[in-house]
Amino acid sequence: MSSEIGTLLTLAGYFALLSLFAIGGANAALPEMHRLAVEVMHWMNDREFADHNKALLGEWMSAWVPRAITAARALQPLLEIYDVVHALRGSAHAAFLEKRPRSQLLKTVHASARPFSSVAAGGGGGDAVASTRGAERAATCAAKLAAN
Repeated sequence: MSSEIGTLLTLAGYFALLSLFAIGGANAALPEMHRLAVEVMHWMNDREFADHNKALLGEWMSAWVPRAITAARALQPLLEIYDVVHALRGSAHAAFLEKRPRSQLLKTVHASARPFSSVAAGGGGGDAVASTRGAERAATCAAKLAAN
């Protein structure tokens, strides 16, 4: 009985120490837990360690995945309402801003703006070197996509 308590205290001490230094959660702590349980203390072998972790993960997934799905379904109407409100707010915001006079800087930016597709294709004016680089990038991307 006392050896079991000593083992549990040793395990608790190691895991408490590990929790202080393991930045990154269980993914960072698991290799050290494996080293301790299998290589140092010889409490189990590799197969037993893997089987215990597989069972633990299976239990966790069976308990928490349905809860996460239920929560996501419960939040879906709120997200849809947010999309509608955001769209309405955006149009009201745009309508309000259209009536305000724009600064010269904003007018210049809007006048010189062009879509990204025209940059990639090399059209739409601007610096010839930048247009050539854009065309080269577009050709490289197209070649990579064709290769895949």
